[in-house]
Amino acid sequence: MGITFMTLRRRSPAILREVANTPRSDWHTVHLDVPHRMYRTPKVIDQQVSWRDYEGPIRQGPIAGLGHEEPTVLLTNDLRTPAAQRITRYAQRMLIGNGLAHAVKFVHRDALSLRGPPEDPLRRNVDRSGERAVSDAGPKDRRI
Repeated sequence: MGITFMTLRRRSPAILREVANTPRSDWHTVHLDVPHRMYRTPKVIDQQVSWRDYEGPIRQGPIAGLGHEEPTVLLTNDLRTPAAQRITRYAQRMLIGNGLAHAVKFVHRDALSLRGPPEDPLRRNVDRSGERAVSDAGPKDRRI
């Protein structure tokens, strides 16, 4: 069994032109079953593409209607999961990533520096508590 991945593709001018020239009939509306979400019915194109440096099919899904001016392009090698589930899962991952980025900025090691030599017990204790705060702020589900 291979490793399943999901990532965003850069919105290059060529990709944006391709998406803009796609007939309306290729776009399908999906319903995101997420309470309190502002954009619950994005439109998606589900297409299979191949890359010369990757063996196997890749699913490319341009998504419009998520609140951005330009469509988001989601790439994955997961060919079975429905588009709505993929979009929801990626949004959850983004929230976790944003939370971690905020925690790292808030409790950065440079922000915890104290005067005195590195071997000072107080300085070492502060450094360790900062590291614990950052690691404790991480996701509880390590399968992500």
